[in-house]
Amino acid sequence: MNIPTLDTSHINYEDVYEPAEDSYLMLDVLEKQLKELKPPTICVEIGSGSGVLIGGVASALGSVNAAYFATDLSPLACIATVQTGNTSSVPLNVLCTDISFGLDRLKGSVDILLCNPPYVATPFEEITAYKDDLIKASWAGGPRGRNVTDKVIRLCKDLLSPVTGRAFIVLEQCNDVDSVMEFTTEEVGLKADICGERKAGRE
Repeated sequence: MNIPTLDTSHINYEDVYEPAEDSYLMLDVLEKQLKELKPPTICVEIGSGSGVLIGGVASALGSVNAAYFATDLSPLACIATVQTGNTSSVPLNVLCTDISFGLDRLKGSVDILLCNPPYVATPFEEITAYKDDLIKASWAGGPRGRNVTDKVIRLCKDLLSPVTGRAFIVLEQCNDVDSVMEFTTEEVGLKADICGERKAGRE
């Protein structure tokens, strides 16, 4: 299954996180993984940014018997996701919200969950930067870069379908990947695997 890289020329990257190696790694992983999974009916992206991930998946899978949801804290990112989704000809349901607030009705029914969280390790104070500068919120991850990541992993327990649910989450080496895997399996009670790796600069 080929997932297209959608046109994002409409996006002002001074306001919205620009797709980079992390985004393209996720797309490559999804191309391989979706071939082996039952066709999903509900796909969710948390922190959609430009919309290239959820839009690409929607474009590849189509809208027959499938619904696509995306959330982002930034209103500008939500607009960008809608515009990117329009290039895929598949409607995206976009919510301007913090992580997954407002998605309660999807509990236990999400087949595919995507998240490329703010993973850069930063002082704790920077994780509230979105109050004044939303672009900083797209990469500032707090100590160990896991402020959002750990929250999303905990949410997976509630949101994912117990039968078909899979979550794909981007990590960076500063996040202490082994610790994240242990947290996922021991504390949250979900199985965790590394689906793909790529070196990009110092990351």
